[in-house]
Amino acid sequence: MTTTAETTAQTPPKTLREHALHLAGAVVLVAITLALIELLLRTVDPWGLYYFSRIWKHFGNTIFTADATRGYVIPDGTHSFTRWQATVAGGGRVVPATADDDTCTIAILGDSVAFGYGVNDEATWVNVAAQALPHVRLLNLGVPRYNSTNVVGTWRTFAAADGFLYLIISNDLDPAIDVASERFVGGGQRATLAGALCQFWAAARRRHGSD
Repeated sequence: MTTTAETTAQTPPKTLREHALHLAGAVVLVAITLALIELLLRTVDPWGLYYFSRIWKHFGNTIFTADATRGYVIPDGTHSFTRWQATVAGGGRVVPATADDDTCTIAILGDSVAFGYGVNDEATWVNVAAQALPHVRLLNLGVPRYNSTNVVGTWRTFAAADGFLYLIISNDLDPAIDVASERFVGGGQRATLAGALCQFWAAARRRHGSD
């Protein structure tokens, strides 16, 4: 009768080829898992990473037009996207609820926050503010990715306004982009999973720094 100890002793050690096959199988399993997660994230897009990166690519490579004073602008017209649209006229985004007279004109300066990135004209915060200020004409001069240099150029272009409100954020100190030579990368060229992990990592570092 063969004992368990004898059976174990008789089992030959795994060869290098067998170890390599097991490792390859593990790598394939991990790759398939990551691919399925990536596909799910691109389909559901819970954080808007893929959707907004595609929109940003469309802005940078198709819509932005170079301007000698402001750096670049969004041409006049209605620009339609998958879930929203933006109408630009006279160098700024249309504010449907604002006053038509020029009794008091306030120009709103800034980047995508001022512009109202991701929502229709009626839903921008500038238009909501205009509803509460019926006797003030508000100009929405925000443009996505503007930095302080672009804002100064916009201020010079619309210097006739009675007042200015500049929504400044930390990345306004980043270098100005050159729409004539810079190529913008969209979601189709970047992994959503990697983008999500980068977002979580950046948030964790900011939180750790604030502590």
